[in-house]
Amino acid sequence: MVFSVYAAGRGPREAYAVLDLPATPYEIEDALEKVRLQPDEELLLEIEEYYDFGFLAPYLEDVNDLHGLNALAQRLSQFVDYESAVFAGQLKMDLEARISDITLPRLLSLANNTPYCDVVDVAVNDSQLGKFYAENGFVTELEQLPDEAFKIIEDMLDYEQIGRKMRQAEGGVFVDRSTYGYSGYVIRHKEPELVNALPAPEKPDYMILLEVCKGYFNDPDYDSDSVVQLKLPASKETLDGALNTLEAADWSELAFTCLDCRIPALIEAVNQTEDVFAVNHAASRFAKMTGEAIPKLKSLLEVTGISSLADAVRLTEQLESYVYSPEFSSPTDVARAEIKFSLIEQEAELLIPHVNLHQYGKALLENHNWTLTDYGMISRQDGQPIQKFEEQNQGMGGMCL
Repeated sequence: MVFSVYAAGRGPREAYAVLDLPATPYEIEDALEKVRLQPDEELLLEIEEYYDFGFLAPYLEDVNDLHGLNALAQRLSQFVDYESAVFAGQLKMDLEARISDITLPRLLSLANNTPYCDVVDVAVNDSQLGKFYAENGFVTELEQLPDEAFKIIEDMLDYEQIGRKMRQAEGGVFVDRSTYGYSGYVIRHKEPELVNALPAPEKPDYMILLEVCKGYFNDPDYDSDSVVQLKLPASKETLDGALNTLEAADWSELAFTCLDCRIPALIEAVNQTEDVFAVNHAASRFAKMTGEAIPKLKSLLEVTGISSLADAVRLTEQLESYVYSPEFSSPTDVARAEIKFSLIEQEAELLIPHVNLHQYGKALLENHNWTLTDYGMISRQDGQPIQKFEEQNQGMGGMCL
């Protein structure tokens, strides 16, 4: 993980989400469903923690594009060791060139440009750089000397002057570990191609995304490192195609891991389901859900504590028994709405400033068996409390929430 991000709307509601980046497409969508931005409301983002690349903090303070920030985190998470130093070095080049517009698109451009840079990780000053270049044949005046001759004069060489001249000619920079967390000498062979537009959100073409691989049976003639990504729901032909690609006789020879899910809270449940056909059935059910059905189901899963995929699928058949109100995020929201519903507008506006809205809202929630979740308020149509899955299972011997 690269960043931990707090996301909320800039309005008075208390709806928010916290997530680690990079995140999957559905984790991003899930966060936005928790935030529930109102029309024309701007998204507020705050990076609560930098797991790495803390030196970026001054340049990401006012970012409000979650998809763009996730794209940057995704690229940074893919870095091999030397690329982190290269990225830091390019940023330092911008600072030394007095480029003031170091925006999110600029940072993404620098991150994508690391293949066109080099780093000398053993050099953090001109003297070390000059010694490295001299010993490795990068100084024209010295490269023709036999090794014996070089050994005679190497103690007389001014490595600091050599390094300084090379650095100035190449336009390279030193990055220090105390500032950037990485160290070395960085040079750039190609200017970054500027990203003019940050990635737009794309609707995933799956409900559940699996990575499927062949099991290991300690048989060199049979085992395989091949993997395929499987987008669900899928047809029988697509499922059979995965079998053929992995050269497996049937699904008992394959294992899968959930990479993404329309309901991220069910990723672990998918991983614990050994039957790919049951997972495919669940994906089919989710694909048929429209409007507020998915966040409504998410609210119920949060309240009931259901953790198995089969029980979650059964719950999709009972959604009509519940009332979902995404506009409520806090007891204060509930209290204010109740007062405005019970009184004419002028009287409500006079009364609201004199009421402890939080306490009144809590009382309303308890009295009416309403429950606030990360996605809004949920309640049963019949007014009865929504039981935890363990409670209703013990009390009724079946699933009736």
